[in-house]
Amino acid sequence: MENWQEKKKEKLKKKKRRNRMIIFGVIIIAAVAVTVMGYKLEMDAQNDDIAVEMIVEEGEELVYAQVDSISGNEMTYTLLQAVEDIENNKMAAVFTDTDNISYELSEKQYTVMIPVGTDVITILGTTTTFSRLGAGDVIGIIQTQGQDGDGNSIATVYIVG
Repeated sequence: MENWQEKKKEKLKKKKRRNRMIIFGVIIIAAVAVTVMGYKLEMDAQNDDIAVEMIVEEGEELVYAQVDSISGNEMTYTLLQAVEDIENNKMAAVFTDTDNISYELSEKQYTVMIPVGTDVITILGTTTTFSRLGAGDVIGIIQTQGQDGDGNSIATVYIVG
């Protein structure tokens, strides 16, 4: 009789131990999930703060482009154009700005010389030089009208994607 009762007690102990391990596992998984969610929310909040404001003054124009190649201070880029019908053209979007306007590559390609000393501002707001630019970068270019109306010159470049 005692043997049967001991086996029952042993089974009960094993069941309690298994239940404790299951509860412990669920608590660990919940703690990890809460930590990951908190981290993601914090990173999203930081990314909202990271967005650098591009200041366009009178006489300046902001255009978006994708860098095709850069050699020294000579840059070839393809101009981006606003997408009219994003619902039917979601795959074509290369970049979406802070106003939720999506842009796709146009057929207009330009080669320009970036003036020495032109500020290039990264997504984090760090000011650097054009040596930081590379093929595939999506940039915002602030252009100023030439003094005698003979074209635009680059005033500032923002790396936006």
